[in-house]
Amino acid sequence: MIKNLDLLKEVSFNKKKDLQEANKMLIEVQNSDLSLRDKELKTKVLKDIIRNIKEVF
Repeated sequence: MIKNLDLLKEVSFNKKKDLQEANKMLIEVQNSDLSLRDKELKTKVLKDIIRNIKEVF
């Protein structure tokens, strides 16, 4: 039985806004002073998120 349908209220349905936010985060990661390994990992995750947003909408 699903108990938390309110979680759906928090899901964004604005592709343009979501893509802008993910791209902004990607630029911040690439310009950060994180270690190369951390940058690569976070960049991969954000690119996957961007790809998923494009596929879902």
